[in-house]
Amino acid sequence: MRTRLLTTLLAALLLCAAASARADGDGPGRGRGELTGWLVFGAGYDYDHGHESGFGFGGRYRLPLLPQGLLQGGQGQVRDSLDLEFGGDLVNYHYRYRTAPYDYGYSWWALRPRAGVMWNFWLSRELALYPKLDLGYEFGWFDGWNDAAGSHPAYAGLFLEPSLGLIWRFRPATSLRVELGSEGMKLGLGMAF
Repeated sequence: MRTRLLTTLLAALLLCAAASARADGDGPGRGRGELTGWLVFGAGYDYDHGHESGFGFGGRYRLPLLPQGLLQGGQGQVRDSLDLEFGGDLVNYHYRYRTAPYDYGYSWWALRPRAGVMWNFWLSRELALYPKLDLGYEFGWFDGWNDAAGSHPAYAGLFLEPSLGLIWRFRPATSLRVELGSEGMKLGLGMAF
């Protein structure tokens, strides 16, 4: 029930943002906000048997923090900018419990609100590379845990996620993003407004 409610709220938020997106081209980092929807491809960690698969979705809102950046480059040089980005992810990790006599699959659901700072290096008006550092808090719950195997571990707490990313602004108000971080890979579609 919680998952359906979160999915519906995120979809409504993304649809509202897409409907209000402007198509003017002030260029990167010029005081416009951007809403990005993400697909998250990650890997959880099974404490006894290694990595398992994970998948989820998320949303972020990005605002310029320092549009002129920290570096004072001359004409023709790479331009930088600093942005503040906040939002969250909902991710589902799949695991196997394999300790005799038990062998079964279960899931860990993680809701991760977060905020971070990204330092963009604009190679052109359309293409940027960036490092980013997010601080967040993870809330989680199990699905499918067999209580006969014992009490399940619990986790909730702060996390830091460093990541590297790429922005390709293929239209004045629309961009594709790819981000690789300690929590997995993310693919995003952003709308500026």
